[in-house]
Amino acid sequence: MQKEETSSHLIVHTKSLQTTSKATEDGMLLQFADGTIYGCNGITHLGYSPNEVIGEKLFDLCSNIIDINGICYTHDNYPATLVFQTNKAVQNLVIGFCKSSDGVWLELNFQPLYLPGATQPYAVVSNFSVVGHFTILNCLRDISYRESQPALQSSELSFQTLADTMPQLFWTTLPDGYHDYFNKRWFEYTGMTLEQTQGWGWSHLLHPDDRQRCLDIWNESLRTGKDYNIEYRFKRASDGQYRWFIGRAFPLRDKDGKIIRWFGSCTDIDDTKRVEQALRESEERYRILTEVAPQVVWMSTDDGRITYCNQYWLDYSGLSMEQIINYQWVHVIHPEDRERVIKVWKQANHDVDTYEAEIRCRRASDGVYRWFIARGLPIRDDSGQIIKKWVGVAIDIDDRKQAEIEREKLLLSEQAARAEAERANRVKDEFLAVLSHELRTPLNPIIGWVKLLKSGKLNPQKAQEALNTIERNAKLQVNLIEDLLDVSRILRGKLTLNITCVDLVSVISAAIDTVSLAAESKSIRIHGFINNNNSTQNNSNIQITGDAARLQQVFWNLLSNAIKFTPSGGQVEVKLLIEGGFVKIAVSDTGKGISPDFLPHIFDYFCQEDSTTTRKFGGLGLGLAIVRNLVELHGGTVEAHSPGINQGATFSVRLPILSCAESRLLNQDVINYVSTQNPSLAGIRVLTVDDDQDSRDFIAFALELHGAEVIKVSSALEALQVLTSSKPHVLVSDIGMPSMDGYELLRQIRMWAPENGGLIPAIALTAFAGEYDRQKILDAGFILHMAKPVEPLALTEAITRLIRV
Repeated sequence: MQKEETSSHLIVHTKSLQTTSKATEDGMLLQFADGTIYGCNGITHLGYSPNEVIGEKLFDLCSNIIDINGICYTHDNYPATLVFQTNKAVQNLVIGFCKSSDGVWLELNFQPLYLPGATQPYAVVSNFSVVGHFTILNCLRDISYRESQPALQSSELSFQTLADTMPQLFWTTLPDGYHDYFNKRWFEYTGMTLEQTQGWGWSHLLHPDDRQRCLDIWNESLRTGKDYNIEYRFKRASDGQYRWFIGRAFPLRDKDGKIIRWFGSCTDIDDTKRVEQALRESEERYRILTEVAPQVVWMSTDDGRITYCNQYWLDYSGLSMEQIINYQWVHVIHPEDRERVIKVWKQANHDVDTYEAEIRCRRASDGVYRWFIARGLPIRDDSGQIIKKWVGVAIDIDDRKQAEIEREKLLLSEQAARAEAERANRVKDEFLAVLSHELRTPLNPIIGWVKLLKSGKLNPQKAQEALNTIERNAKLQVNLIEDLLDVSRILRGKLTLNITCVDLVSVISAAIDTVSLAAESKSIRIHGFINNNNSTQNNSNIQITGDAARLQQVFWNLLSNAIKFTPSGGQVEVKLLIEGGFVKIAVSDTGKGISPDFLPHIFDYFCQEDSTTTRKFGGLGLGLAIVRNLVELHGGTVEAHSPGINQGATFSVRLPILSCAESRLLNQDVINYVSTQNPSLAGIRVLTVDDDQDSRDFIAFALELHGAEVIKVSSALEALQVLTSSKPHVLVSDIGMPSMDGYELLRQIRMWAPENGGLIPAIALTAFAGEYDRQKILDAGFILHMAKPVEPLALTEAITRLIRV
């Protein structure tokens, strides 16, 4: 019932208000609190019909609702909304309403409406009258409205104040372009009067190069009514300089669209122009610099997309700019470098740090990869912030890189050569020491027994023993010297072969016979068989072209080494296998084997795996080097194989089976080698230590002839045991001995107390006869150094001197 009364009251009230507004020719709007219009009159002033506005919200109809200052209203601060909130009426308020680009100024009174007995208004009535028109472009009021003169005067004053405080040169013209107004700033800049500049007088201030262009564009705007916009140079009165300005003008139109006035301004942009010019010049210098630079210059985003590169890179890579922008440049980088370069780039982006990488890039002209060093820096703005752009260069360093690589190769080569030279020098020194030892050791018993034979004091049995010893050691000397002569001939290219048809099996059999006694003494069995075309035969007549004696020397050497390095009870095996046009002879043993480190040097001159003073096996280290050269002179090859230490070794000789008609005889150098008083030692007990029995027996016999009591031992360990029990007066010791050498023997003795023999006088009787060896021996604590071979009398006198001291 109450709702029906409210509706009835609204209808009656609305009709009453509409009748009143029609009588006064004013307009009227009835609005609810949400802005919905439910009644109106005179709405055509706003450009609408009643049917268009009833039921609509005011702010949905008008594109702009502004106050007298041009500030837009919203629903929340619109006067009708405030009336609902405050219950207070608003009087005589001028508001502009815009349906499109044209608007109308209204003077409004807002009054709240109440239902009977209500304290809050249910609606607001807005009575209005039209007071003027305007366009949204300049928000200037159009034509006079009620009380137009006072408002117009106020507007003109505001306009004049605004124009004179503007930093721009401001002006207006009539529709035909005649300038009739200039602001204060204009006269200050130009130094001219109104009479001088009005009309078209202002054009004389334009730069001669800009005048006609500026006038043409201005006339075009006047003819078409389009906005005027141009940059030109304008003369300043204070110094006569021309400064750059941007001139703009817009037409003011009436409600019919007719231009009634032009409003324009001139804004000084000279500083901006100069900055732009400097920037253009800088960019041009940068462009020229990058284009003429013989290196790559690039710019990119932080994700690696190239945004610029110079012509050098386009020419080098053979890519177009479009291909480079689309990441095709990655394919120019060497495949081995790409992953590393991308990783370095991502790290530089993550750390926002300098990007630097050495890369190889393919040159399009020949496909060659050249080394570059790429460097890049992130670009920062004035505040130092990164703007996600990078600039960088890539410098061709290929020549430098190749020089570095070449230097590295030369350095490695020099280091290798130096290491080889040092190794060769060390091997030479070791060889000379071994040579001295191996030559002096057999000479010692030879010379000693000869001296004793010459004395006539030997009985027939001892004389025969002396002769046998001399013969045995003389043959050993001959073999050593022959090896040295062979090496000399090989190095001088003087080694000759007596080439004949050789029965290879007979040669190998002769070599086996030569070493059979040595093998039997160690209970070593030698197995030999021939495999011809995969069938085992008892004998075979394999004929090759060669020097029978030298070939026998080859196999004797290999068999001798096998027996020397194979322990008692071991086995040596000889295999002969025919492979096409070659015959292969393999000599295998179950002996000491060869270490992997030494195996590559097994055939080198003067090279021995054990060259220490404690080595168990003698020799000069020349045999295998001679074997290699003799085999190669026969057109063959020799190889060594060993699984490792204590796993035996195999030496394989491969010789061509040649026609016996291809024989040759070369001159052979033949070099023959011919080798060259009585103090009492009564009561003197001498301990002599030597692993060589002949030397040991000779020393003992020589000293005993002079009355000494001699204790003979074959090792340093035995000597330590005898010292504690026999208390000798003098020690005569060899240096190079198995297990423990003479140096270690004396070192342990000197650790004993004097009463236990720790200060016993010691003589080093050794084949290590060099100055270096002498000094080392004396530094070790020996009183005297005597080199083998030694004169018995000299040794006797030395012992006598020691005892006297």
